[in-house]
Amino acid sequence: MKIDRIQYQRVFAIGNYVTERIGLEASLDPNDNPQTELEHLKIVVNELHSATIATLEEFRGTKVRDVVEEPAGNSKKDEAIAKLYVAVEKKLNKFKFREEAQAYLDTTEFKVYVPARQIVNSLPLKNK
Repeated sequence: MKIDRIQYQRVFAIGNYVTERIGLEASLDPNDNPQTELEHLKIVVNELHSATIATLEEFRGTKVRDVVEEPAGNSKKDEAIAKLYVAVEKKLNKFKFREEAQAYLDTTEFKVYVPARQIVNSLPLKNK
């Protein structure tokens, strides 16, 4: 059997559910030893992965977020939002069952607001 091509591929775990797949393929000359050339491919793949890890180390612990900071003088806006939430909270507390409260909450701007969701989830279900 004549071997004229070799391939080496490896998957590296980088972090939580993140992997890096590196693979190389080489054509062999008639005088090349396939085992020696395979070892060379392994070394190159490991070096490429080491370069990736070195690049990632610069960013470890860095969280990239596109956050727009609100100006410091927005107290009127904050007060208006707080008053609106108090009204929604009072309305939620009047419902007896979770389904009714959820239906109402879905019509408000606070449908994803955690404290409002906690109020809804504290109510009993109709069927229980």
